Amino acid sequence: MTEIQLTLISDSTGETVNLAAQAAASQFKGCRLEMEIYSFIGRPSDLENLPAEVWEKSDIVVFTLVRNDTRSALLERCKRHGIQAVALLDPLLTVLSGHIGCQPSSRPGEQYIVSADYFSKLSALDFAMQNDDGQSPDRLRNADVVLTGVSRTSKTPTCIYLAYQGIKAANIPLIYKSPAPSSLIEAIEAGRLVIGLTVSATRLVQVRTQRLQSLEREDVETYADRQRIEDEIVEARLLFARYDLPVIDVTRRSIEETAASIRNLIRLKASA
Repeated sequence: MTEIQLTLISDSTGETVNLAAQAAASQFKGCRLEMEIYSFIGRPSDLENLPAEVWEKSDIVVFTLVRNDTRSALLERCKRHGIQAVALLDPLLTVLSGHIGCQPSSRPGEQYIVSADYFSKLSALDFAMQNDDGQSPDRLRNADVVLTGVSRTSKTPTCIYLAYQGIKAANIPLIYKSPAPSSLIEAIEAGRLVIGLTVSATRLVQVRTQRLQSLEREDVETYADRQRIEDEIVEARLLFARYDLPVIDVTRRSIEETAASIRNLIRLKASA
C-alpha cells in the first residue's frame, strides 16, 4: 500500500486546510495518508520552530498562509528539500481578486474576527443547547428549523453543527407509542420548518447497541431490539406523512451532509 505523508500548515486554526485534506484523502482508498497539522504559523520565524521531520519526511505540504513573506519562506524550504507544496486557497483568491478588482487583505484568521456574525453564531449555539430534546418548547417560535425523529437519529449533533453556521435549530424527540409532543404539533401548525430525520433499522440497531455498551447498561434491552426499532421508525414515518413533513434519511449521511440538506430546505422555505 502506498504511504504518503501530508503536512498541513496554517496561519490560523488549521480547520480549513484539515477539512480540505480530509475530503481529498477520502477519495484514495488504496493509499495510506498520514497527516500532521501545524497551526498558527504566522511569521517566517515560526517555520524555524517546526520539527526537523517536517522537512525530512513530508511528501506534500498543503498550506493556507496569507502573509507573502511566510509563504515565500515556506516555498523556499519546500524547494530546498524537494517537497511538493500546494497553496490551498490561491486559485479561489485569484478568481475573487479578478472579479472584485482588489487584492486580499493578507491578514491571518480574518474569518475569526469578532463581528455581528460571530455573535449570531453564539446566539444560535445557546439556542440549540436550550432547546435540545424538547426543552423550552415556548421558544420554538424563534427557531429557524425544528428537527424531530426517534432516539439516535443525530438530531442534537446536527443542531449544534447548524448553530456554528448561525442557524437556530431545535430538536424534539419522538417517544415510542406516545402521542406526538404538543410543542411539535404547535410548531407545525405555526408554520415553522419542521424536518423529520429517519434512519435504517440496521444502522439504528448498531448505534443504539454501541450506546448501551458505552453506558454499560443491560437493563434496557428493548432500546436496541430490532423489531422495536422497526416499529419506532414506521411510527415516526407515519407521523411525518400525516403532517407532510420533509424527511431526511441520515443512514449514509455525515452530519455535514445532513446540515447541507437542511440549509437547502431553509432556503426553499424562505423563497416560497
